[in-house]
Amino acid sequence: RKAIRQRRASRKKRGSSNQKKAYTKLARIEQKNS
Repeated sequence: RKAIRQRRASRKKRGSSNQKKAYTKLARIEQKNS
């Protein structure tokens, strides 16, 4: 059961990291436009 919890946590972390990457990309584009 512990392993499953760790896997779920890692999945959430991966998703958040992907969101951060997309957010930073948008921020860079906004900076270029501004």
